[in-house]
Amino acid sequence: MCRLLLVLAMGLLVVADVVSAETLEVQLPQLIGLYSMDGTTGRSVSFQLGKIPTVVYQVGVRISGTVNLGQYVCDFGTGPEEGAYPYNGIAFEMTMRDTVSGKWWAGAAGSPDGGPFEHTMMFRELYGWPVTWDFLKAGYGEIHFMARPYNPWVECSAIVWPDATVNEAVLIVEGDFKVGVEKNTWGSIKALFQ
Repeated sequence: MCRLLLVLAMGLLVVADVVSAETLEVQLPQLIGLYSMDGTTGRSVSFQLGKIPTVVYQVGVRISGTVNLGQYVCDFGTGPEEGAYPYNGIAFEMTMRDTVSGKWWAGAAGSPDGGPFEHTMMFRELYGWPVTWDFLKAGYGEIHFMARPYNPWVECSAIVWPDATVNEAVLIVEGDFKVGVEKNTWGSIKALFQ
């Protein structure tokens, strides 16, 4: 009986720990705009978190917008150029530097059929470098964002480059956050029970 109570108590602690995680969303308006080979293919943005995390479980970025596919032709040396073919979409890629050791990476493909898209890209280790989210405990960071077309065959060239327009970009941080404990906030009451 004692063992059962101990196991139940441990289970409640684990569940309480999972439930305490919060999701913080930070708008990234600097990433909004047109991405094309004729203009901008990448942007960098610094961000400030509204709360200071004590533990970070995962981080991602949600983007949405539209993709125009563009067209290319190919010359395989066996006759006239072949095509025009639609590009196979746009590749989105982001990196965030762990200020201590390496980089975090996230990526997704834009709509392969063209038109609207929405992706939530979660960051993961890049090439197995040991990385942590400890740098986010300072409350800020920087993201490098790229949007480029997938490369067709070497023998192919663009007639019309594809492009992407990002209409929304939101940083998503899942973790535990410090609670405000000023006497005039609800955080002072919440802090009593943590």
